[in-house]
Amino acid sequence: ERNHLADALSHVHTQKNGESELTRGLLAKEAVYSGIPFLGFGFLDNTIMLCAGEYIDITLGSALGISTLAAAAMGNLISDVAGIGTAGTVEQTTKKWMGRSSVLSPAQREPSRSHRWVFLGRCVGICI
Repeated sequence: ERNHLADALSHVHTQKNGESELTRGLLAKEAVYSGIPFLGFGFLDNTIMLCAGEYIDITLGSALGISTLAAAAMGNLISDVAGIGTAGTVEQTTKKWMGRSSVLSPAQREPSRSHRWVFLGRCVGICI
């Protein structure tokens, strides 16, 4: 009985301090949680960039004689500025749908191993 109590207290202490083991499954889940907001951001960013670039190419491109590539660059600039404005909204919406933004405790997010998985999740999310 003492051993069970000691094990239970050790488990609670470990969870409380956020020192539980970072398993591959937990890190993969964190990567998914980190990548989901970037799905929304990537969709908005590319949609705005394409629409703005096309509009600039059709209107300013012919009026000012700028190239299609210059119009695309201007569309990208508009998209980046819009992305800064919508980033908070996308993250809040994702957090509301998922109930939380992370599966790791603050202490578990510190090791560079977890940073790599979060980075991977974000990269995959924005590429999809």
